[in-house]
Amino acid sequence: GVSWPAHQVKRGLYRFRLLNGCNSRFLNLFLVTIQGGRGSGASGAQVPMYQIGGDQSLLPKVVKITLGHKTVLPGDGTEPTNESPTASSEEALLLAPAERADIIVDFSDLPAGTVVRMLNTAPDTPFGGFPDKPAHPATTGQVMEFHVGEERCRRFTKPKDLVLSLPDSDIPAAGSSAPDNSRDVTLLEESSSKVCVTENDTDITYDPEAVPKNNDECETANGAIADSLPFAPKAAVLGVQDANGSGKRVTMWSSQIATNPGLGSTEEWLIWNWSPDAHPIHLHLVKFRVQNREEFNENTGALSGVKVAPCATEDGWKDTVIAYPFSVTRVRATFELP
Repeated sequence: GVSWPAHQVKRGLYRFRLLNGCNSRFLNLFLVTIQGGRGSGASGAQVPMYQIGGDQSLLPKVVKITLGHKTVLPGDGTEPTNESPTASSEEALLLAPAERADIIVDFSDLPAGTVVRMLNTAPDTPFGGFPDKPAHPATTGQVMEFHVGEERCRRFTKPKDLVLSLPDSDIPAAGSSAPDNSRDVTLLEESSSKVCVTENDTDITYDPEAVPKNNDECETANGAIADSLPFAPKAAVLGVQDANGSGKRVTMWSSQIATNPGLGSTEEWLIWNWSPDAHPIHLHLVKFRVQNREEFNENTGALSGVKVAPCATEDGWKDTVIAYPFSVTRVRATFELP
């Protein structure tokens, strides 16, 4: 492979399978024409991406994606004149590590010689949701280019004419019936067991008079709670907790199995992210549907009561989902494999 590759395309429709194969970087992708052609840095008009599938299946409907908009197409040969805005005007095709997207790009109406560039505006630092500082525009903010040639593709179906449906719609997890069981699982940041520090906006200062008491507090030699806190994060770890947000417990490889669904059971998992960063959560050997997300108080664990539906590009079968900071992400799966 090469950095910033260029791909020659005909004037027609292309289907691409995108994978975020980064170790920890989120990607926020969209397409623009480049004024002045190759080597120019001036962005022109956006070129829509049409998402038809995700991690594990096709989507129920085609979703037209541009920066700040995700619009569901009705599948009757038309495109809505009013595009649907995303929760943040900065969001485009957002992919966490391991997430996949099946997309179509229509080059058929672009003049020969057009240069289309794929840009990335997700941050170079850990992603915690929008708004965020975008990637460096001259390096990590550019992914690749498509160079449109003279030749036309002879036959193709426009995205607005595609009629999709959700596969395996008879699986219980695809329906609205109550699950057999619910589980509360957590994403925690493990703190140092030896070092305590005080922090402000510019400095981190070591506190030699205190030692960590637990993951959240430090104490002095006489047992008093110190003003300093355990240095963190040391590691991100998974765990379990009680349904009210209390009783958080880290589970390691050597820990007794705490999550063991029954064969054929349908379960709803509430993924509590107690860290300040968004994380991709992957379930092995099972596909799931994203139900909703709900923020909670980072100090008390109290839920906000406002459940936010998944975005249109998550409305299929998935195996990886973004868990946002101090938010519960609910997913539902039917465990069919023994």
